[in-house]
Amino acid sequence: MQGSLSEDLKIRGSNCSSLTTVRQVFANVATKYDVMNDVMSGGIHRLWKDHFIRTLAPTPGTKLLDVAGGTGDIAMRFLDYCKETHGDNSAQVTIFDINPNMLEVGKERFSKTPYHNSNVPFPSFFVCVCVCVCVQRFRVCFFFTGD
Repeated sequence: MQGSLSEDLKIRGSNCSSLTTVRQVFANVATKYDVMNDVMSGGIHRLWKDHFIRTLAPTPGTKLLDVAGGTGDIAMRFLDYCKETHGDNSAQVTIFDINPNMLEVGKERFSKTPYHNSNVPFPSFFVCVCVCVCVQRFRVCFFFTGD
């Protein structure tokens, strides 16, 4: 997995105190984030994420940039789908998040999986990019695919 953006990230037009607050909230809940999502959604978020990956339907060799993917749940589903559906071990994922605490939870999660020794590079281009749950200012979930 890749590291986080620098802590001095500037987002044009953003309220710095809001950004600081959001960062702190995610830092505080990082280790409980997935359980918190289970409680708040009644577990439905897992079905949404599974549906997202099935809809994305990555093919062998797909490179995914998971934006705001801190704990790695989308990334794990992506790699599992590629392996289980296509027997593919060439798919690559990069997790990108502004919160180092969330990334640490993701790294810990990956360390307990068959992917723990994977070299996850930051490729020069991506076939798929997803932004799912992120900072409260995002109103829509996007994903883009291309040839």
